[in-house]
Amino acid sequence: MDVNIEKYIVIILGLFHFTDGQFVDKPRGPWELVFKVVSGQWDSGSTGYASFWELFTSSDSYNTGIPVPDKRDFSLSSDHYKSDLIEDWEGGLVSVQAIKVSLYKNNEEKMYIVFDGSGKTKTTWFKCNNILYSSYTDLPDNTLPADCPGRTTSGLPLTIMKLSHFQAPCPQTTGWLIVADTSHTFSICPSFMPADIAKPYFKYSTLSNVGNLETDLESADSLAIFFQVWDLVFKGIEGIKPSAAGLSNLTGLFTGELVENDNSDWTVQNLQHSQSSQTFKSGVINLWDTFFIDTVKYSMYKSATEKAYVVFDGINTNKDSWFHEDNILYSSYGTALTEASLATCSIEG
Repeated sequence: MDVNIEKYIVIILGLFHFTDGQFVDKPRGPWELVFKVVSGQWDSGSTGYASFWELFTSSDSYNTGIPVPDKRDFSLSSDHYKSDLIEDWEGGLVSVQAIKVSLYKNNEEKMYIVFDGSGKTKTTWFKCNNILYSSYTDLPDNTLPADCPGRTTSGLPLTIMKLSHFQAPCPQTTGWLIVADTSHTFSICPSFMPADIAKPYFKYSTLSNVGNLETDLESADSLAIFFQVWDLVFKGIEGIKPSAAGLSNLTGLFTGELVENDNSDWTVQNLQHSQSSQTFKSGVINLWDTFFIDTVKYSMYKSATEKAYVVFDGINTNKDSWFHEDNILYSSYGTALTEASLATCSIEG
């Protein structure tokens, strides 16, 4: 892999997503549900937390013991859900490329906003300067500050306003999303953001863009958070040779039949480098032809932070042919890479 790594600590990630033919939500996806909360039905006794945001930011997971229905039903009669994947992400065991917040009514997705997950944590991803795209035509909005207007982690943790109640009289306020947690106990604008009704509750603009918070909001049944998660299959560290007998470089390990640390515990795959001296290759690479591999991500990390990535089309490829300029879908370099004429782009270099 012909790349100038300079002084970087490098992780080479052949990150596959097995979609079984699912639609790939451009530019990232498909999505896996990691969190769901139902409107008006919070029970601190069963969930163990006073608010849904406390559960989300905690280290615990939550389900009723029948997680498959919990993950598929977004109606008012369903239950809350939190996946272990959130803590795997926080602990550096999985790579989350994007995060989607959706509101559902009658089991239909009514709106969504997608955030960049690269290099983020469970408490830093929800920023208005971190929005990638959404169902609203005017989001992202480069005029919004990083801390989304109207948002407070104590009572309105996932709220996005354009002109908030701190900036204008209530009838003049505008926005896209109001998410009121159980800790929302006082409201300046009770007409659209009451504090004395069952919580949590979720409201969204019914327009294709920002709406008037007095007249253009609709209530949702549930809020859902999805991750676009990559599966780690290969990791290499600058200056560390494979330990497999007869191999002196990472290219030989990747293209060959040997695996490395495939049966080790999860710490070897940690993206935060707690096991930075150990190379990793999954046996999945050698079974490439038996899986439906729709995308492959090749990333470089430094100090536990992803610094660059390139995503390749994996359909109808093998473990040697995917790394080709004709297969590049998108990258952290934008059009500078996708529109470039490359002198070299191959596994062998």
